[in-house]
Amino acid sequence: MIDSIQSQLEPFVATGPNDVPLKAVTQALAWGVLDSEKSQRTGALGCLDSALFDIASVTKLFTATLAMIANDRGLLRFEDDLGRVFEALAGVTLDALLNHTSGLDAWRQWYLELDVPVQAHQPDLAAMKANRERILHDILESGRKPPGQAYAYSDLGYILLGRCLEEVFGQSLDEVVRDEISEPLGLQDTRYVNLLNGELPLQAVQTERCPVRGASTSAALSSLDEFERVRHLPDESHGVSDPTRGKGVEGVVHDENAWIQGGVCGHAGLFSNVEDLLAFGAHFLAISNGNSGIVRAETLAHAWDRKHLHPQGHHVLGWDTPSGERTSVGRGFSRTKTYGHLGFTGTSLWLDLAHETVAVLLTNRVYPTRNNPGILDLRIAFHEAVLNPESP
Repeated sequence: MIDSIQSQLEPFVATGPNDVPLKAVTQALAWGVLDSEKSQRTGALGCLDSALFDIASVTKLFTATLAMIANDRGLLRFEDDLGRVFEALAGVTLDALLNHTSGLDAWRQWYLELDVPVQAHQPDLAAMKANRERILHDILESGRKPPGQAYAYSDLGYILLGRCLEEVFGQSLDEVVRDEISEPLGLQDTRYVNLLNGELPLQAVQTERCPVRGASTSAALSSLDEFERVRHLPDESHGVSDPTRGKGVEGVVHDENAWIQGGVCGHAGLFSNVEDLLAFGAHFLAISNGNSGIVRAETLAHAWDRKHLHPQGHHVLGWDTPSGERTSVGRGFSRTKTYGHLGFTGTSLWLDLAHETVAVLLTNRVYPTRNNPGILDLRIAFHEAVLNPESP
């Protein structure tokens, strides 16, 4: 299987400036599969298979897991009115946030409206904290459609969900993920980079070249102050830019709305690798088969119940499902028994209950730019190499 998957993926990986395949989508790629025989296989192109990636919206699966844990403990149940957490949310339930039917807008470019959190080439923690509170205020006070009326895949909803979970658990979101998911499951490399706590950038696969933020953030940079200094030096063409010209954001969240809040959000911000995400997926596959886990089997079954799908949507409670004529999981994965999530940076995790299979694909397809249309072809090629649609 490894050779077959690698050969399918090679045309999509750019190996160098003078050797770029026509289909090139990404500079680095790591993948992992756990099959029905409980055999685990991994591979990589352009990086180690242990490499850390910014998993973008795959973060939402961890946020949804915390919501399930909160439900099981009676801290916040699926049907609870969130007005008990934030008064302005009266009439909105937890499950409406989870399946994107809360009535909130999909997205907003706060990173163009609010202060970039850098002052004199150093991280401005006060600005980050102020941005967190301003964004929470804006979401709570924004007009929204009646809950349940419409489906809109909403980062706003998951930013808000992260804040609700912080309230009911009494900890910051990065601490709750660590205590409730990463440590119990032995996920040693799954974590946020909390800039508000002065945490240093990770050694991770770089993402997008960014005029405001792009710089190399390798171990050669000895402190967060130094990281911010090189990341925001003035540049003639951009105002603030990468003095190394050609490096991408590395080891700090790519998502701009998460970054201006300090890196810890419910919609994005986590870093992980293939091994950890396979373990995470395998844990939920085991729960679905009746084994004990960090959430109750009946809670997971409820979350995955397709009754939660809005007629115009494709999310159950926290988890995405295959949708569209050309779905990213290809033709071999079950259309009705597959759950997972995509990440904007080029990442994904999918569980196929019918085939007892977990598939993880991690890429940096946003490097050097997000204007890259080939990611769907890459995703389909990978998943059809994992589960061949032509096999009986």
